[in-house]
Amino acid sequence: MDDKQNQKEFWEKFWQEAPVKENFEEPVSQWIFVDKIKFACLTKFIPPKPAKTLEVGCGSATISVLLAKEGYQTTMVDFAEHALLTAKQRFQQQNIIGEFIKANAETLPFADNTFDLVMSYGLLEHFENPQKAISEMVRVLKPSGIFLSDIVTRRFSVLTVGKTISFLIRFPYHLIIKFNPAKAFWDYKDLFKPSFYENSFSVNAYKKMMEKSGLTNVKLFGF
Repeated sequence: MDDKQNQKEFWEKFWQEAPVKENFEEPVSQWIFVDKIKFACLTKFIPPKPAKTLEVGCGSATISVLLAKEGYQTTMVDFAEHALLTAKQRFQQQNIIGEFIKANAETLPFADNTFDLVMSYGLLEHFENPQKAISEMVRVLKPSGIFLSDIVTRRFSVLTVGKTISFLIRFPYHLIIKFNPAKAFWDYKDLFKPSFYENSFSVNAYKKMMEKSGLTNVKLFGF
């Protein structure tokens, strides 16, 4: 696995540069649009409010924002300080309340059987071995609780698709109008050699890890 400190520095920089002010009503950015679609799908599975929810590796915590707006008790964990800062600012902008804790997914600072819903979005694929993180998330989940994990499998990412489309638009712009093709290559070098780590586990491999952690009735579906 890539050096953990380098990975931490990457995500700190990523969230430091991420936009905070995003409209949750219409019109929305493409990322909020996708997360609202996910949220609409998840409402079929999540327990009734005011359940206690935990988002691990929360990033900007879009799903937790939407849950808090519906009246859920939300707690968010991330190991990146700037991710938590982004999440806090989003909560403040929406005039909602949440709890924000700096911690690692593999050592969650909560007692057993604490939360009704434990979830992560785009987290587990960044572990060389996700088993420990999954087991920790299951540990803090109530026996009757719901575990939700949105996973990018086999090194394929929506982020990669977005960068590819952006590159195909921007490269001709820099080449033909600005006469500076190096600019496009420099901006999107991560498309060809990502700075973050992603494992290549299959969907079924994740399913086995979840069942090994004690989860039952595991269902797989795509967004």
